[in-house]
This record gives sequence, structure tokens and C-alpha cells, in this order.
Amino acid sequence: MSKTRTIREIDHAISAHARWKMRLRTALANGEERLDAVTIGRDDQCAFGQWLHGSDLDPAARASAEYSEVVRLHAEFHASAGCVIVAIDDDRRDLAGDIMLGEFVVRSDRLLQALHMWKAKLRAEKPVAAAEPWPGQSDRRIADVA
Repeated sequence: MSKTRTIREIDHAISAHARWKMRLRTALANGEERLDAVTIGRDDQCAFGQWLHGSDLDPAARASAEYSEVVRLHAEFHASAGCVIVAIDDDRRDLAGDIMLGEFVVRSDRLLQALHMWKAKLRAEKPVAAAEPWPGQSDRRIADVA
């Protein structure tokens, strides 16, 4: 997977993240939307989580510290979101609000920060150029000599 596609996936995740925050706020405010706490609590059910845990991601990106941090924070974000939904389903809106304003906000902000840092690192990396011949090296290939 190209660096450009990875950056695009991170951008999609940032947008989706904002939409999920709004959905949770709406569910807390009016309780009209029914959300599945088990599914929301899992980090491999959303499109970004499927991409993170899927096989399309470049092995070098997967080996990075930024990837590991995003995976960890993404799982924490989903765990908190699931707790908010459980509290709403149990008609404990006060608890859901406390979670939303406490651990959920902290985890959400940390995830967003990690996503932005990962994207910045990817943008700062120089593309791998074709190998240049060292001084005095012939441009001829071994096959040309044989």
C-alpha cells in the first residue's frame, strides 16, 4: 500500500472519528438512536479498524511505533464508546455523560493526536529513490558484461 493511500485512510479515520463522537452525543442527548454496544466496543468492526487489522497495510507501516500507538488508542477509544452505549442502554445517562466527558474525551483526543502524528511522519518521509551509482561505478549492469 502506498504512503498516499495510508495518509488517505488516516484522513478517513479522522473524519469518521468526528462523526462517531457526534453520534454518541446525539444518542446520549435524545436516546433515539439504538447502537450496539458490543459492536461499537470492538476496534475491528469499523472501516478504519478493519483496515488497521487487515492485510492491505504496508508491512513497514505496520512495524512502525506510530501504527502500534494508533492500534492501542483506537481499541481504547472503542472500549470507551462501548461503555457509553452500555450506560445509555441501562438508562444511566448521568454515567454515560461522565464517561463521555471523562475517559472518552481523553482517549478520543489521544487517538486524534496519534493519527495526526502518524500522518505527519508519513508526509515527512522521503520517498525511496532508485539507487544511484557510486562514484566511478559504471552504469552497465552485470548482465551487460556477461
